[in-house]
Amino acid sequence: MTSVSFDENRDIVLTGGESNYTVYNVQENNGKDYVFKQVATYADSKLTIQESDVVFYRENGSSLSWSQRMPAQCDCNTGDFYIVGILSIHEKNPLSSLTCGKIKTLAGADLAESVAFAVKEINKKEGMFADILPGHKIGLLLINSCSSPLVVRQRLLDLHTGRLPLPDPSHLNSSILLSNIMGYVGAYFSGDSIAAAEILTGIGRPFVQVSASSTSSDLKDRVKYPYFMRLVPADDVQVQILLDVAVKLNSTYIQVMYDKMADYAQGLVRKLEEALTQNYTNICIAQKIAVTSRSDVSEYKWIKDELRKKSAAKLVIVVLYDVDIEKVMDAILPDLTSNDNFLFLASDSWGKHQELIQGKTKLEGSLVLSQDVLYNSSFHTYFTSVDPTKTENVWLRYFWEARKNCYFDKSFERKGKTGLCPENIASDYVDDPLASLHIQAVNALVLGFNQTLNKLCGSAARQLCSAFTSEELVKTMKNIRLDMYNRGELTQVFDDNGDGIVGFKILQVTRDRTSPVDAVIYTEVGSWTNQKLTLDESKLTPPGGEQFSAVCPNPAECSACFKQAKQTTTISNGDSDDNITVPVVVGVSLPLAAAVIVLIVFVVHFWRRLKVKGRRGTTIRFVPGARRSGDSTCTCPTPSGPVRNQTRPNPVNTMLLWETLLSCVLVILFLFLKTKLQFILRRVSHPLYVTVLYRKNGVDTLRQCTRVYNS
Repeated sequence: MTSVSFDENRDIVLTGGESNYTVYNVQENNGKDYVFKQVATYADSKLTIQESDVVFYRENGSSLSWSQRMPAQCDCNTGDFYIVGILSIHEKNPLSSLTCGKIKTLAGADLAESVAFAVKEINKKEGMFADILPGHKIGLLLINSCSSPLVVRQRLLDLHTGRLPLPDPSHLNSSILLSNIMGYVGAYFSGDSIAAAEILTGIGRPFVQVSASSTSSDLKDRVKYPYFMRLVPADDVQVQILLDVAVKLNSTYIQVMYDKMADYAQGLVRKLEEALTQNYTNICIAQKIAVTSRSDVSEYKWIKDELRKKSAAKLVIVVLYDVDIEKVMDAILPDLTSNDNFLFLASDSWGKHQELIQGKTKLEGSLVLSQDVLYNSSFHTYFTSVDPTKTENVWLRYFWEARKNCYFDKSFERKGKTGLCPENIASDYVDDPLASLHIQAVNALVLGFNQTLNKLCGSAARQLCSAFTSEELVKTMKNIRLDMYNRGELTQVFDDNGDGIVGFKILQVTRDRTSPVDAVIYTEVGSWTNQKLTLDESKLTPPGGEQFSAVCPNPAECSACFKQAKQTTTISNGDSDDNITVPVVVGVSLPLAAAVIVLIVFVVHFWRRLKVKGRRGTTIRFVPGARRSGDSTCTCPTPSGPVRNQTRPNPVNTMLLWETLLSCVLVILFLFLKTKLQFILRRVSHPLYVTVLYRKNGVDTLRQCTRVYNS
């Protein structure tokens, strides 16, 4: 009989010999299929195993008994010094930011493998790495960010507080690595990189972080993120390219589709709006379409109707991550017609991903920014030869199963799959453009670390010495030169701020008419180098095959679009992530109206006081210390009675009154204009400052007029 009780934590406890859990072993059934066989039970806090019933299997499929079993093995790529990689292997869970979503089929486990490849190549000690860290081996620890800043923070804190078990037979906690971590490579998304930079800067000993893909302009701040470096330029550059392309395409009336939850997208759109008020004042945004990541394609169908609301704004700037781009296009393209003719102009988050355009002929004419980096042929050869079932990259098999919709032998993920995965599953793999940059990020970190270690600790050091600092490592890495373009030429990797300086390619989606299936491919039509756009307009194939333009359909639409742009200006505070929208027109009009009202009230009050005092025979002095001729007493005869002294009423000096009022008007106008210029030019970061500024100048004005009045 089972008895039920509760422990001190109020958790249920079952006793009495009844089984609480049953353990099954998956076994072959006569070599045909698999069955579940009960081999153990768990009761009264004790596991009881029937060892003779348990069967293990080798990689070749042969069986092993309990006594022949092999202990768990894991090639954890251990070493003397460690690189920690932060990669987005899974999508963000739309229901919970603390858990992982689906595994990514783009820029996921393949980028993790590129980091592992780079470490393996360095450990060969060949070529440019022949003299790197002599006698030392580089280890690698990969962290899955799940595309969530919260997960990044949690796992980095676990790592640095010793709560993260190492994935090796020792199962030791992560604290044993901390003293020999060289630095971090990652993250992929800007939001993840910001989260990592905040943790790695404030945990005691700071760590250098090198990203191959995070472009947010917020990450330029070296006060907040002094140890963050990246191989790609900030979004400011992309904004200039996107708008220069719009000008080339005769587009002054555009739409923007962006991820409203992504730091990267929010920052780029903010920079875009700022640029429109400064250097591209002839372009206006007809509407912004804010997209939230969803798991199902059908949840994006509404975007098609939003685009058609501003059908004349045919140029659509897309600032979405690859995961959402694929779903959005799958949702809207089937319903778009030849009359729509939207031209999508995408940021580098689209990149040269062939999977995003495969089979989508309606994307013909669309333009995409891509980093000007060539593929690494050595990595391609390596990656296409990796067996997903025999690699230490535990995510790779799930990556391929999701990407090819198949399953590997002995896999439990079979539901909805088309069948077994082919042996040469990676034969048609097209390298992710960012794989090469992740390899270069590892190379830059290792070369900079080697030079800094030799300089400060000596070449024989097997661990970091007290003289080693992240400040010195950053300084050294800024001078690193690598073959960034795989042309045999060493070029500078980082600028003085630690940002990347690679250029961009302008790619257009075109039809491959030579293909029997009318395939869609990327064709290079331009480039961005040395702060200059080059676009071969003769190669452009706009949607519909005709001259492309996106302009206001009528004066009313134009007026509304540009009026909206003028009414709202986004003002960024360099010391804060908060962005405050200030209505400029309203902000300027209200103080002007207030000044006019105050002036009118003051004039009426002043005039009435003068008249009243005039009737009472009082003397009005306008200038202190000056006595006017009218300020005299006289002795006058009266109709009756004796003669007595009487004060003669003093006439109002009208000219002096108007001079005084004019002076007040000029003072108020001068202070108003001064305040307006301060408001516009100082790029105020908080409305409270504006309020105080106007209030202070208003008080000063009234004080000046009051001094004239009371004198």
